[in-house]
Amino acid sequence: MATLGDLAKLVRSKNAGPFWLTIDIMFDDAEAYRRACDAEIINRGAIARLYSRNPADIIVVNHDTALAIKVSFPRPQSSGSKEDSDVYGGQQYAPLLGCKCQIDVLSQYAFTAASAGVKWGSALSEPRRYVRGFTS
Repeated sequence: MATLGDLAKLVRSKNAGPFWLTIDIMFDDAEAYRRACDAEIINRGAIARLYSRNPADIIVVNHDTALAIKVSFPRPQSSGSKEDSDVYGGQQYAPLLGCKCQIDVLSQYAFTAASAGVKWGSALSEPRRYVRGFTS
């Protein structure tokens, strides 16, 4: 079963100003991009569950020509505040890497909601666990 980390060429997160976080998911293969889009791995509901956010606050944009998906949502606290543990937002992509696609009998892909098994901020305490090439 393929994960988003397997399908995407690059998954990164960063600040979009001090109050928003943006996640870029880029593919180098049109088939992999289409597979991720068809599986609806990345949608408002999935991001809301994974990051404990309100679905109404989440923006998901599919860029077909660029083979990329962009996700933006408000940070739980502003960048640089005393409660913030990732001032640049660079570690927040990690929970997405484990999201799984599976092929059902109709050859369509489905998102397994609990596939990642992590919540917002948990990648901060165990970042190596989610990075390809590392084992914990």
